[in-house]
Amino acid sequence: MSYWVLTDYPEKGILPVRQEKNDCEIASQLRQQAEDIRYLAGLADSIEEMEAEIAKAKELEHRAQALDLGGAR
Repeated sequence: MSYWVLTDYPEKGILPVRQEKNDCEIASQLRQQAEDIRYLAGLADSIEEMEAEIAKAKELEHRAQALDLGGAR
């Protein structure tokens, strides 16, 4: 099945790319992205920025959990 994933291109930045992946691979990638976002949130300049980044991380973790349960596509 194909999914949209964020891919970091040095010359263009982070872009969505359609790839073939199984649910386990996607859940793992979402968890890694959530962990990265939580780290970046710690470097935020303001509480508002930090809260926004943590909200993004929580959403990725929820999507990963849904994939683990076989729900979200």
